[in-house]
Amino acid sequence: MLLLHPIVLCIALPLWVACYWIVPYFTTYRHLRHLPGPFFAKFSNIWLALGARNGQKYAWVHGAHLKYGKVVRVGYNHVSIATAEGLRTVYAHGNGFLKEYVT
Repeated sequence: MLLLHPIVLCIALPLWVACYWIVPYFTTYRHLRHLPGPFFAKFSNIWLALGARNGQKYAWVHGAHLKYGKVVRVGYNHVSIATAEGLRTVYAHGNGFLKEYVT
């Protein structure tokens, strides 16, 4: 099969990675690009998922805040805010911010 040929895979796999992770970084979440955070958090939520898998998500996010500041990008479309004013703004009723359901 031509699709499983090693040369085709060597070309297709990096192209797929570029299209799946890198292109959305430069197009979709451009407004988050200026926020500091771990390098891999710019492209994927894997960084945050690894912390959650180890039961240490809170510690990883806290460590990111200690290293990068009060506002940290912890995923390609996730931002963590560590200020009381920011939390009041984000979680105020009818403010237009979309939030995840947290249990």
